[in-house]
Amino acid sequence: QISVQLLAVSVTQITLTLPGIAGIILSIGMGVDANIIISERIGDELRRGRSPRAAVKEGYAHAFYSVLDGNLTTLIVAILLIIFGSGTMLSFGYTLAIGIVMNFVAGVGATKLMLNSLLHTKKLNDKRMFHIGKEPKTRRLFERRWIAFVLSGCIVVAGIAFAVCGGVSLDTRFTGGVVLKYSCENDIDTGHVERLAADSFGVPATAQISGDFSGDGGKKLVVTLAQNSGISPEEQSAFSQKLSAEYSNANPKMLESFAVEPYIGEKAMNNSIIALGLSAVMIILYIWVRFKKISGLSAGVMALIALIHDVFVVFAVFAIAGFPIGDSFVAVALTIIGYSINDTIVIYDRMRENRDTGKKLSTGELVNVSVSQSFSRSLYTSLTTLASVVFMTVLAIWYGIDSVLYFSLPMAFGLVSGCYSSVCIAGPLWAAWREKRDK
Repeated sequence: QISVQLLAVSVTQITLTLPGIAGIILSIGMGVDANIIISERIGDELRRGRSPRAAVKEGYAHAFYSVLDGNLTTLIVAILLIIFGSGTMLSFGYTLAIGIVMNFVAGVGATKLMLNSLLHTKKLNDKRMFHIGKEPKTRRLFERRWIAFVLSGCIVVAGIAFAVCGGVSLDTRFTGGVVLKYSCENDIDTGHVERLAADSFGVPATAQISGDFSGDGGKKLVVTLAQNSGISPEEQSAFSQKLSAEYSNANPKMLESFAVEPYIGEKAMNNSIIALGLSAVMIILYIWVRFKKISGLSAGVMALIALIHDVFVVFAVFAIAGFPIGDSFVAVALTIIGYSINDTIVIYDRMRENRDTGKKLSTGELVNVSVSQSFSRSLYTSLTTLASVVFMTVLAIWYGIDSVLYFSLPMAFGLVSGCYSSVCIAGPLWAAWREKRDK
């Protein structure tokens, strides 16, 4: 799957950006998730007493629509990003779309073919070769919904407080300007550097310094100039000399410099907002059509509320950590939206199926049973991806790679939030609304 994605990027000559890599990560996670769903469905059939071959056949049949709905909603997002996006957004949408197609070819079609082939072997055609598991215990999530609602409210308030008090900065990608990056050996007074840059270039400037955790005690200085055009090599050299003269003990050395035109940044921001807005509308419409048996419109609205909750958690992490809002935020937000809506769709699929069984379940009990049936799958999928993201975060901190840290740290919190909102927010919120409406 990864080979095909990289080949597709190479053939079309689309730049593989950090959000593009995020698209590959998301599609891999969804591929793992598809196989976990199928495995659980096969286990359900084996517990009902079916033979391995019959269980595999029925398991794939029951898992198909769950996998289809989850992947199609994410594919809608990917297609909109391809249409409206450019640069980083286009890279994300393209790699994600290719990955989703490959999930069906490799993750569903190829694995089914291989598994059926293995079942022709006598030793492998045995129930002991499968993970059957125990009947899931029903968790009383609906009755305890207020705990989750209050916790989410506290997270929202905390995020708003940090954003208001500490402020949120937009990356040059969205605002336009010139960025100068230096390595230095000791601390530097950022306030003085800002005044020095403002006097040198005649425009407002901001300066940030970050630590290098590789163990050598080094620092990184980033100076951002709010101007509409680039700077000449002579201007850059003159400022670097002034900086070296003022902080000779820090030995500042130029790492890189680049400029972003304001109209490019404004266009990127507007396209991001349009793509996210249309994605939200299309997700609601898709759930409305596909999940009419559980009042699709309300289910779609509740899923959207859960997605907004997850994006806000990511925003809060950026605000608290002091990370600038830029490409990394867009990449993380889009990735978490993909994970979260896929999680929610799987639970909705269980709710639809349990409603079809004819059992007289109350709305709250329907949510409790359906979420409990999907709980282990949501947990395993999130933990699998979270492990790799935490590893990325540790490496980014150790080697001082800010661009990776801006992606991986919020991504770790976003994954936890995506799993939490799907299990504790979307379903219980839908049930609470339904019960209130039916009174």
